[in-house]
Amino acid sequence: MKTFTLSIAIIGLISLAISQTSFSDNDDEHGQGLWQRDASVTQNPLYIEECGGCHFAYAPGLLPQRSWQAIMSTLDDHYGDNAELDSTSQQAISRYLIDNSAESSTNRRLHKLQKGLSASHTPLRITELPKFVREHDEIPKKVLVNNPKLSSLSQCPACHGDAGQGHFSERRINIPGYGGWDD
Repeated sequence: MKTFTLSIAIIGLISLAISQTSFSDNDDEHGQGLWQRDASVTQNPLYIEECGGCHFAYAPGLLPQRSWQAIMSTLDDHYGDNAELDSTSQQAISRYLIDNSAESSTNRRLHKLQKGLSASHTPLRITELPKFVREHDEIPKKVLVNNPKLSSLSQCPACHGDAGQGHFSERRINIPGYGGWDD
């Protein structure tokens, strides 16, 4: 009877270990699995409509307040385009971005994204963040050059299909024309 009980206990422990491995991806390099988002999800309908109509509506927690202030104050030259909004919309979107910026986020992955960023540097692109650079520096240029579905690394959803839901796990990367990515 002791052998049977011990065998059941061992099988139970092995099953528990397997289930934890399957559903927990909790290391720093590979995201936090399916149960916790890597980044906040953009939830403001006005921001999604006005900004997301032209590009991916980046989660406000991806950049610090000073970045959003700088970006929203220069919409007349928004990366070469005029993206000016009426005053009411501009103020509302600015407030949303600033109120939900990196400093306001409780998401530890968003805080890590800001790590190494000097207080005197105001990044105007997510791709300027030191951790972003480190995470993407192994991608060969040939993957980007002449790739009609991926002209820059700023197109998060092109490779991170679940980016709109806040997932950026390496395990779910699918680079257009290249396939999965695993460093």
